[in-house]
Amino acid sequence: MEGIDTLVQWIENSSDIVALTGAGISTSAGVPDFRGKGGLYDTLGDIADKVFDIEVFKRDPTIFYSAIGPFMESVLHAKPTKMHLLLAGIEREGKLKAVITQNVDILHQKAGSKKVIELHGSFAKGFCMSCGKMFHYEEILRIKGDDAVPHCQCGGVIKPDVVFFGEPVKDIDLALHITLSSDLLLIIGSSLVVYPAAGLPAYAPGNIAVINRDKPAFLPKNSLFVQGEIESIAEEITKRRK
Repeated sequence: MEGIDTLVQWIENSSDIVALTGAGISTSAGVPDFRGKGGLYDTLGDIADKVFDIEVFKRDPTIFYSAIGPFMESVLHAKPTKMHLLLAGIEREGKLKAVITQNVDILHQKAGSKKVIELHGSFAKGFCMSCGKMFHYEEILRIKGDDAVPHCQCGGVIKPDVVFFGEPVKDIDLALHITLSSDLLLIIGSSLVVYPAAGLPAYAPGNIAVINRDKPAFLPKNSLFVQGEIESIAEEITKRRK
Protein backbone atom coordinates (compact mmCIF):
# COMPACT_ATOMS: atom_id res chain seq x y z
CA MET A 1 0.00 0.00 0.00
CA GLU A 2 1.78 3.11 -1.27
CA GLY A 3 2.72 5.64 1.38
CA ILE A 4 1.77 3.47 4.36
CA ASP A 5 5.35 3.11 5.66
CA THR A 6 5.84 6.87 5.65
CA LEU A 7 2.48 7.38 7.34
CA VAL A 8 3.30 4.93 10.13
CA GLN A 9 6.70 6.57 10.62
CA TRP A 10 5.06 10.00 10.88
CA ILE A 11 2.61 8.70 13.51
CA GLU A 12 5.46 7.18 15.53
CA ASN A 13 7.53 10.37 15.38
CA SER A 14 4.69 12.81 16.18
CA SER A 15 3.42 13.99 19.53
CA ASP A 16 0.75 16.54 18.56
CA ILE A 17 -1.42 14.69 16.05
CA VAL A 18 -4.78 16.11 14.98
CA ALA A 19 -7.31 14.16 12.91
CA LEU A 20 -9.81 15.82 10.56
CA THR A 21 -12.51 13.32 9.65
CA GLY A 22 -15.33 13.27 7.11
CA ALA A 23 -18.17 10.96 6.13
CA GLY A 24 -15.86 8.37 4.53
CA ILE A 25 -14.65 7.16 7.92
CA SER A 26 -18.18 6.06 8.86
CA THR A 27 -19.58 4.48 5.69
CA SER A 28 -18.36 1.00 6.63
CA ALA A 29 -20.36 1.39 9.87
CA GLY A 30 -23.53 1.66 7.80
CA VAL A 31 -23.82 5.43 8.04
CA PRO A 32 -24.36 6.81 4.52
CA ASP A 33 -22.22 9.72 3.42
CA PHE A 34 -23.81 12.94 2.25
CA ARG A 35 -22.48 13.68 -1.19
CA GLY A 36 -21.14 10.39 -2.59
CA LYS A 37 -22.91 8.08 -4.99
CA GLY A 38 -25.76 6.39 -3.14
CA GLY A 39 -25.32 8.80 -0.25
CA LEU A 40 -27.89 10.86 1.59
CA TYR A 41 -28.09 13.61 -1.05
CA ASP A 42 -28.47 11.00 -3.77
CA THR A 43 -31.32 9.39 -1.85
CA LEU A 44 -33.12 12.64 -1.07
CA GLY A 45 -32.88 13.94 -4.63
CA ASP A 46 -34.41 17.35 -5.32
CA ILE A 47 -35.42 18.00 -1.71
CA ALA A 48 -31.88 17.55 -0.29
CA ASP A 49 -31.17 21.26 0.07
CA LYS A 50 -34.57 21.87 1.70
CA VAL A 51 -34.12 19.10 4.26
CA PHE A 52 -31.12 20.79 5.88
CA ASP A 53 -32.23 24.42 5.40
CA ILE A 54 -32.86 26.10 8.76
CA GLU A 55 -35.52 28.45 7.41
CA VAL A 56 -37.42 25.51 5.86
CA PHE A 57 -37.13 23.65 9.18
CA LYS A 58 -38.61 26.59 11.06
CA ARG A 59 -41.54 26.75 8.63
CA ASP A 60 -42.18 23.02 8.34
CA PRO A 61 -40.04 20.60 10.38
CA THR A 62 -41.95 17.61 8.97
CA ILE A 63 -39.85 17.91 5.78
CA PHE A 64 -36.69 17.20 7.78
CA TYR A 65 -38.08 14.51 10.07
CA SER A 66 -39.89 12.65 7.28
CA ALA A 67 -36.76 12.53 5.11
CA ILE A 68 -34.12 11.91 7.77
CA GLY A 69 -35.75 9.08 9.72
CA PRO A 70 -33.72 6.17 8.22
CA PHE A 71 -30.49 8.15 8.62
CA MET A 72 -31.23 8.83 12.30
CA GLU A 73 -31.89 5.13 12.83
CA SER A 74 -28.60 4.19 11.14
CA VAL A 75 -26.76 6.59 13.45
CA LEU A 76 -28.42 5.16 16.55
CA HIS A 77 -27.40 1.58 15.76
CA ALA A 78 -23.99 2.24 14.16
CA LYS A 79 -20.84 0.95 15.82
CA PRO A 80 -17.35 2.49 15.51
CA THR A 81 -15.12 1.33 12.68
CA LYS A 82 -11.54 0.13 12.99
CA MET A 83 -10.34 3.62 12.04
CA HIS A 84 -12.45 5.22 14.79
CA LEU A 85 -10.98 2.74 17.28
CA LEU A 86 -7.45 3.31 15.99
CA LEU A 87 -7.73 7.08 16.51
CA ALA A 88 -9.10 6.56 20.03
CA GLY A 89 -6.15 4.29 20.76
CA ILE A 90 -3.61 6.85 19.52
CA GLU A 91 -5.32 9.43 21.73
CA ARG A 92 -4.92 7.14 24.77
CA GLU A 93 -1.21 6.95 23.95
CA GLY A 94 -1.08 10.73 24.37
CA LYS A 95 -0.05 11.32 20.77
CA LEU A 96 -3.36 12.44 19.27
CA LYS A 97 -4.57 15.70 20.79
CA ALA A 98 -7.98 16.07 19.13
CA VAL A 99 -10.36 14.87 16.47
CA ILE A 100 -12.03 17.54 14.37
CA THR A 101 -14.99 15.97 12.64
CA GLN A 102 -17.51 17.03 10.02
CA ASN A 103 -19.68 14.05 11.00
CA VAL A 104 -22.80 14.06 13.16
CA ASP A 105 -22.83 10.34 13.99
CA ILE A 106 -21.18 10.29 17.46
CA LEU A 107 -18.95 7.36 16.43
CA HIS A 108 -15.72 8.94 17.67
CA GLN A 109 -17.20 9.19 21.16
CA LYS A 110 -18.53 5.62 20.94
CA ALA A 111 -14.98 4.51 20.07
CA GLY A 112 -13.62 6.20 23.20
CA SER A 113 -12.24 9.49 21.85
CA LYS A 114 -12.46 12.21 24.50
CA LYS A 115 -11.42 15.38 22.66
CA VAL A 116 -13.84 15.65 19.72
CA ILE A 117 -14.67 18.94 18.01
CA GLU A 118 -17.93 18.51 16.09
CA LEU A 119 -17.99 21.29 13.50
CA HIS A 120 -21.47 20.33 12.30
CA GLY A 121 -22.86 19.31 15.70
CA SER A 122 -24.28 15.83 16.25
CA PHE A 123 -27.41 13.81 16.86
CA ALA A 124 -26.26 13.11 20.43
CA LYS A 125 -28.67 15.73 21.70
CA GLY A 126 -31.28 18.22 20.60
CA PHE A 127 -33.05 21.23 22.02
CA CYS A 128 -36.47 22.83 22.10
CA MET A 129 -36.59 25.80 19.77
CA SER A 130 -39.04 27.56 22.11
CA CYS A 131 -37.73 27.08 25.66
CA GLY A 132 -34.22 25.76 24.97
CA LYS A 133 -34.56 22.55 27.00
CA MET A 134 -32.00 19.92 26.01
CA PHE A 135 -32.86 16.34 25.15
CA HIS A 136 -30.70 13.24 24.66
CA TYR A 137 -30.82 11.52 21.28
CA GLU A 138 -32.69 8.42 22.45
CA GLU A 139 -35.20 10.63 24.26
CA ILE A 140 -35.93 12.55 21.05
CA LEU A 141 -36.68 9.30 19.22
CA ARG A 142 -38.89 8.13 22.08
CA ILE A 143 -40.83 11.41 22.21
CA LYS A 144 -41.23 11.39 18.45
CA GLY A 145 -42.60 7.85 18.35
CA ASP A 146 -44.97 7.60 15.42
CA ASP A 147 -45.54 11.35 15.30
CA ALA A 148 -44.21 13.38 12.41
CA VAL A 149 -42.24 15.79 14.65
CA PRO A 150 -41.03 15.53 18.28
CA HIS A 151 -42.32 18.27 20.57
CA CYS A 152 -41.22 19.50 23.98
CA GLN A 153 -43.63 19.60 26.93
CA CYS A 154 -43.94 23.33 26.29
CA GLY A 155 -45.18 22.63 22.77
CA GLY A 156 -42.02 23.76 20.98
CA VAL A 157 -40.38 21.78 18.20
CA ILE A 158 -37.27 19.78 19.15
CA LYS A 159 -34.35 20.28 16.75
CA PRO A 160 -31.35 17.95 16.68
CA ASP A 161 -28.16 19.81 17.55
CA VAL A 162 -26.81 19.57 14.01
CA VAL A 163 -25.77 22.51 11.86
CA PHE A 164 -28.22 23.32 9.08
CA PHE A 165 -27.59 25.48 6.01
CA GLY A 166 -27.95 29.05 7.23
CA GLU A 167 -26.35 28.31 10.61
CA PRO A 168 -22.71 28.87 11.61
CA VAL A 169 -20.47 25.86 12.16
CA LYS A 170 -19.41 25.14 15.72
CA ASP A 171 -16.01 25.72 17.36
CA ILE A 172 -14.16 26.63 14.15
CA ASP A 173 -11.82 28.96 16.09
CA LEU A 174 -10.90 26.12 18.47
CA ALA A 175 -10.37 23.77 15.51
CA LEU A 176 -8.07 26.34 13.88
CA HIS A 177 -6.09 26.84 17.09
CA ILE A 178 -5.55 23.10 17.52
CA THR A 179 -4.57 22.68 13.86
CA LEU A 180 -1.99 25.44 14.19
CA SER A 181 -0.31 23.55 17.05
CA SER A 182 -0.22 20.15 15.32
CA ASP A 183 2.86 18.35 14.05
CA LEU A 184 0.81 15.88 12.00
CA LEU A 185 -2.64 16.39 10.49
CA LEU A 186 -4.46 13.20 9.49
CA ILE A 187 -7.29 13.89 7.04
CA ILE A 188 -9.50 10.80 6.91
CA GLY A 189 -12.56 10.19 4.74
CA SER A 190 -13.06 13.80 3.71
CA SER A 191 -13.65 15.06 0.18
CA LEU A 192 -12.13 18.41 1.24
CA VAL A 193 -14.82 20.39 -0.54
CA VAL A 194 -16.96 21.57 2.40
CA TYR A 195 -15.78 24.78 4.04
CA PRO A 196 -14.68 25.97 6.50
CA ALA A 197 -13.32 22.49 7.39
CA ALA A 198 -11.64 22.17 4.00
CA GLY A 199 -9.64 25.31 4.75
CA LEU A 200 -8.02 23.96 7.93
CA PRO A 201 -5.17 22.03 6.22
CA ALA A 202 -3.75 25.34 4.96
CA TYR A 203 -2.92 26.21 8.58
CA ALA A 204 -1.24 22.93 9.52
CA PRO A 205 2.47 23.62 10.15
CA GLY A 206 3.61 20.00 10.16
CA ASN A 207 3.11 16.92 8.00
CA ILE A 208 -0.26 16.28 6.38
CA ALA A 209 -1.53 12.85 5.40
CA VAL A 210 -4.76 12.34 3.44
CA ILE A 211 -6.39 8.90 3.81
CA ASN A 212 -9.30 8.17 1.53
CA ARG A 213 -10.79 5.67 -0.89
CA ASP A 214 -10.98 8.28 -3.68
CA LYS A 215 -8.50 11.01 -4.43
CA PRO A 216 -9.96 14.40 -3.48
CA ALA A 217 -10.19 17.00 -6.22
CA PHE A 218 -7.82 19.12 -4.15
CA LEU A 219 -4.94 17.82 -2.07
CA PRO A 220 -3.13 20.07 0.42
CA LYS A 221 0.30 21.15 -0.77
CA ASN A 222 3.08 18.62 -0.09
CA SER A 223 0.66 16.20 1.56
CA LEU A 224 1.00 12.43 1.58
CA PHE A 225 -1.96 10.67 -0.04
CA VAL A 226 -2.67 7.10 1.07
CA GLN A 227 -5.38 5.64 -1.15
CA GLY A 228 -7.50 2.62 -0.30
CA GLU A 229 -10.40 1.37 1.75
CA ILE A 230 -10.17 3.18 5.06
CA GLU A 231 -10.76 0.04 7.13
CA SER A 232 -7.94 -1.76 5.30
CA ILE A 233 -5.62 1.16 5.93
CA ALA A 234 -6.55 1.13 9.64
CA GLU A 235 -5.75 -2.58 9.80
CA GLU A 236 -2.40 -2.03 8.08
CA ILE A 237 -1.43 0.85 10.38
CA THR A 238 -2.34 -1.22 13.44
CA LYS A 239 -0.36 -4.23 12.19
CA ARG A 240 2.76 -2.22 11.40
CA ARG A 241 2.72 -0.36 14.72
CA LYS A 242 2.80 -3.56 16.80
